[in-house]
Amino acid sequence: MRNNNIDPAILFGILAVVGVIYLLLFIIGIFYILTLQACLKAVPERHRQMSPGMAWLMLIPIFHIFWHFMVVIKIAGSCRNAFAEAQVADAGSCGFPVGMTTCIATCCEVVPIINLLAVPVALVSWIIYWVQVAGLKNRLRQLALPA
Repeated sequence: MRNNNIDPAILFGILAVVGVIYLLLFIIGIFYILTLQACLKAVPERHRQMSPGMAWLMLIPIFHIFWHFMVVIKIAGSCRNAFAEAQVADAGSCGFPVGMTTCIATCCEVVPIINLLAVPVALVSWIIYWVQVAGLKNRLRQLALPA
């Protein structure tokens, strides 16, 4: 007869490691949302397509997958409007293609087999998008458009 009992110390250790990982991911997510919010705050209010506080809806489980699409669309549109007023010729895509890649890859993570490719694509594109949004925020602050 087999003994299927798990040593409580091992179980506690596993749960502690998983808890620390989730806490770290949560903290990273907070910093990401702060970057999104700061970018929207850098856009003059008349050009904002979304209130900066709406970025915090990304904390809602499951809903954040769909809301991320809206955040990417609204940040790109808001930045485009601000750059158009400032007559910036090289405004670029305002992170839209990379942001959409992140959102689509994140949705594909639940599909078996496809998730093997989707997870690394989502992670890499998410990091690139985060850097692009931070760059947009800095460019918008340098423009010093009137609020």
